[in-house]
Amino acid sequence: MAFVFDYVSDVHINHHVLWIPNQQKWEKRTREWTRELLAGRNPEANVLFIAGDFSEWNTQAYWFIEECATIYDHVFYVTGNHDLYLLSKAQGDKYDKNSLNRLVELEEMTKQ
Repeated sequence: MAFVFDYVSDVHINHHVLWIPNQQKWEKRTREWTRELLAGRNPEANVLFIAGDFSEWNTQAYWFIEECATIYDHVFYVTGNHDLYLLSKAQGDKYDKNSLNRLVELEEMTKQ
């Protein structure tokens, strides 16, 4: 099997698809935005490398990665500085004021 690679970085999804309290709409908009972003991809590419800065929200990053995985056979990523941000007191409390806990959660979410 031949591998053909695509690469994307610094997507900053949350700057394009803003957080809204309606989780279903937020997910739908995030997935639609991801499909639009990838619409111009190399149709022969079967491997995607993502170089960080997904979103300030792990859930949104997960939807992005999951949507990419429906298009590519293999998806690899590294995280960036925006993937470490804790934007609110609630986020800080959720991750015990430790950004690395966000990375652990994202890794757990995307293991498959």
